[in-house]
Amino acid sequence: MTELVFRLTNITGLTDPDWTFGEIVVDDDGDGDIAIGETTTVGGVETVDQAAGTITFPVSFNVSSATNYILRMDFSSLSEGDTVRISLNSADITTAYIESGSTSAVTHSEVTPALGWMATGTYTGDGTDNRAIIEVGFQPDVVIVKGDGKNPYLRSSTMTGDVSKQLVSNESLAANHIQSLDADGFTVGSDAEVNQGSTAYYWIAFQASAGQLDVGTYVGNTADNRSIGGVGFQPDYLIVMSEGGRNTIHRSSAMVGDASIRFSDQNMDTDKIQAFEASGFQLGTHNHVNASGETFHYVAFKAVAEQMSVGSYTGDGADDRDITDVGFQPGYLIIKGDASVIGAHRTSDVVGDLTLDFKNGVIYANGIQAFQATGFQVGTNSKVNQSANTYYWMAFNNAPASSSPRIISWTEVDPHYP
Repeated sequence: MTELVFRLTNITGLTDPDWTFGEIVVDDDGDGDIAIGETTTVGGVETVDQAAGTITFPVSFNVSSATNYILRMDFSSLSEGDTVRISLNSADITTAYIESGSTSAVTHSEVTPALGWMATGTYTGDGTDNRAIIEVGFQPDVVIVKGDGKNPYLRSSTMTGDVSKQLVSNESLAANHIQSLDADGFTVGSDAEVNQGSTAYYWIAFQASAGQLDVGTYVGNTADNRSIGGVGFQPDYLIVMSEGGRNTIHRSSAMVGDASIRFSDQNMDTDKIQAFEASGFQLGTHNHVNASGETFHYVAFKAVAEQMSVGSYTGDGADDRDITDVGFQPGYLIIKGDASVIGAHRTSDVVGDLTLDFKNGVIYANGIQAFQATGFQVGTNSKVNQSANTYYWMAFNNAPASSSPRIISWTEVDPHYP
């Protein structure tokens, strides 16, 4: 072969200097990856010309039998949404022999978050039924929707049919709210709690991941000290929701003893989520978590460096107070005090000194005031910083911070030989 030309189309966000260290490497074992010891390269130094839509390798090389090659390229800069579509056709291979065949064009995109486990966003209600929210970027297993002045709803992938759970009252699973979890997002109904015209809504989506997030169900039996296994890890944060008219209960590993709490304005309580265990959790007899014959859904999180963390602090009533032991800048944060105060939460989409209420209150100031590099800042509002109260926080991050380069790899295999 005397020349190879790859065709570039649908280029978004990339410039010629972004393409660096291009090479064609012989994949000796044909496994679609460049392993240690696979160092043979062919084709010479490439030339990238986005205006012409080409990557050209100008140096001759011989192919004596069926061989697998990998086109590998580094990028000096990538941003979310950067995209290129790459193809190779027989007309773009110059050789002394007859060539035939082609490869299917493949699109490569940079997507954030890289791990695809969490995303946040907003939408404005329009009152329509079966409205698809499609900007999540993955198929979620958990979605929370909170509207300004509305109650928050949660749906997990273990819930079937058109149902989701209101988080602050003792309602049963309800229809026409978060109706389904879809391939690239979720669908909401026409109920005003999730889709009232001109109302701002904030959403948080999570994808189940081994060792990090698990969703599941169990049937209550009223037994005390009951172990629920199968989670796959010891949780650091757990949400339990009855399908019936029970309150949602949550617990973090920062809580001590036989203690758990509601999202509403209730004090901490016992005999509900009693403890975390090696591969699950322990329940008491309370009907909010273990009513006989009722189905319960759970969402379990594991603390993972730079992605999820839990902790606590004692309120002091001071304004502009920094909590710096999270370890990363949150993308979503939940705070719940041990006294009779409503829980607070905030996503990275909330602007200014504003906080989301866990009940049907409007967005308010002087609560969770800002996200910071290693934590967050709270104001004087009693929901987040009343003197002598203990507050528990649960922080989530879109993706781990890393100085390592991101890698997009692909394999094109084509029988271009005599």
